[in-house]
Amino acid sequence: MNVYEATVELFAILWDAVEVAWEAADLDVRLEEWWRVVHDPALGLNERQERALQLAREHGRVTNSIVHGCFPLNHPETIRLDLCGLVDMGLLQRQGMNKGTYYVLAREHGHSN
Repeated sequence: MNVYEATVELFAILWDAVEVAWEAADLDVRLEEWWRVVHDPALGLNERQERALQLAREHGRVTNSIVHGCFPLNHPETIRLDLCGLVDMGLLQRQGMNKGTYYVLAREHGHSN
């Protein structure tokens, strides 16, 4: 098992524990707990990924250009790969295509419509 697979597995275990506690909680408490889980160092998120999640939580969505604005020294492709990694981990959901692409918190991990 590589580090990425171990990280995904650890997140799944942590998430299962959080889900049990969420059944009786309201949305604000769920988001706060989700945020603590996401910031677990064992997930290995980089600073750009953490900021992307923060922006998605605060504003309801995030784009490559918004995250790139926070980290202008990084290439936009680096930001895109960071966002794709968050999608792969199940933390963000991708919406739209091409220049219209934006990301929202994954429904099962703290986002509700």
